[in-house]
Amino acid sequence: MKINGKYRRNLCRFLCVALAATSAATLLAQSKYHRDIPDYDQRRNALPADGGMFCVPTAYVDLLRFMALNGLGNLDKGYNNTYNSITSFIANMGNRMDTDAQDGTNFSDGYDAVVDWIDDHSNQPFMHIAFVSDGDWGTGTIKNWMAIGAMVRLGYGRYKKVDGEWERTGGHAIAMSGYDYSGSTKYIDYANPASDDGNINAQGAFSYDKNVVKNVRFDSDDDGWVTHAQLSSGTNAKTCFIDNMHAIMPFWGGWFSVPHTSVQKEILWASIGMNLTIPTVQSTSTFHAVFAGAPGAAAHEIEVEVPGTVKDWCFDVRDVGIYVLSDDGTITHVDLVEKETKRIASVRGARKLAVAGKKFDLFVLQDGAAQDNLLRIELATGTQTSLKVAKGITAIEPDQETLGIAALHPGDKKIYRIDPLLKKISPVSVEVPEGDGAVMVAVGRKGEFTVARGRTFTRASRRVVMAQAPKIRAFQAVGKDQFLLQDGAKLTMVDAEGKTVPGPFDRVVAAGNFRAAHSWKAFTKADVSGPKWRDVLPKPGEL
Repeated sequence: MKINGKYRRNLCRFLCVALAATSAATLLAQSKYHRDIPDYDQRRNALPADGGMFCVPTAYVDLLRFMALNGLGNLDKGYNNTYNSITSFIANMGNRMDTDAQDGTNFSDGYDAVVDWIDDHSNQPFMHIAFVSDGDWGTGTIKNWMAIGAMVRLGYGRYKKVDGEWERTGGHAIAMSGYDYSGSTKYIDYANPASDDGNINAQGAFSYDKNVVKNVRFDSDDDGWVTHAQLSSGTNAKTCFIDNMHAIMPFWGGWFSVPHTSVQKEILWASIGMNLTIPTVQSTSTFHAVFAGAPGAAAHEIEVEVPGTVKDWCFDVRDVGIYVLSDDGTITHVDLVEKETKRIASVRGARKLAVAGKKFDLFVLQDGAAQDNLLRIELATGTQTSLKVAKGITAIEPDQETLGIAALHPGDKKIYRIDPLLKKISPVSVEVPEGDGAVMVAVGRKGEFTVARGRTFTRASRRVVMAQAPKIRAFQAVGKDQFLLQDGAKLTMVDAEGKTVPGPFDRVVAAGNFRAAHSWKAFTKADVSGPKWRDVLPKPGEL
């Protein structure tokens, strides 16, 4: 695979955060990066229990204030940088997150509150990716998201070893400010809400903690064998593993252009007494990834050449990549940041791909004889399981409601909700708009379905006519009650009433079918509840 290594435009405001004016190719390739986010203290005299358990709302206020200072002013609406104002901001976010003075903040509540806050205070649609401990991810995932401009809220658990297994005994939230992967040892730096000067009546000077990170595979009492980044400063009384993460950034997307062929080299063939020189021909397809800029600014792109002809593809929203299905059934993973490809599997009759589940498993819709198959590939182990499904399914999409798959069957006028373990199918009747053209489904961030055909879409039995041409090529849910549609090469945003609204890709010309990377919350509230997940102030010698 070849990375062209160039962007359409020089970026001085990359994804609503103030990065240095540099080419985006340099940005993604660089192994060292830092941004000066605020570093507010969580311990404050006006907060319950002096703010001892307010690390989650404080870390999010760090990120929201930084975004507000760099293109999204409404995200700190009503607050300024004074001590009392920031204290009120943290208290407000804590109230929204149901932060408890003794038990801290449930990560699920924190995530939901911040998603709602950004929806209510920004006209620009954002995507949110969040996951916890039951899956393999580590230093690469953390770096990739920051490299493309995401704001990253990390959480780590403090673990102790009991009878050969590591048990989580509490945790802490931090706001990531940078990384240094330039040497053999990797580091991250971050604003630590618990690092202060001891004065809870005034804000201390901003500073950043810097610690070594390395991927470690360990046996967890809750999740079995998993790989996460170990956070170590050399003075820990307990071992700290980064086991939860929330990445926030404006929506991004992409498309594949028409494949082209090229002569790679000439090879010599022997044929019945004569030598023939025959050129070899390779077909390649170019993927264009488009990242939204700050409000009013142009989007920017990268281009990646992938061998073969693309039959279908989907986003890997955990690691900033894509899965590509070739005509011959080969499925390949492409890391858009690290410029790496990896063959995942070869599936005969495969025609559609989607990523879903708590571990971001790959789901493949496969042609069968009497029925089709939905195949689940566990990427950590390669284990495959399958489920028979009805013929006539035209699309599979991630379903946030079940953490599984929503399969559209226009003929049955149903969407089949399929759980992530492929054990249960629940049909949901939907209204399919009449007329010609392809039927498309948009699955919202809370699992709500919107079905579109031509200029019409239906949602919860409500019919809306859009002021768009009848032959739209793509229709997807982005943000809160907004949809991205494609008419020819033009991308347009519409609201729940079908009216055109300003969007981040208004100036993008998409030469192929455009898809937007979707949000995904890969856990439930129950997964991060209980004493193990409460925020505990560090003891002396601990992180």
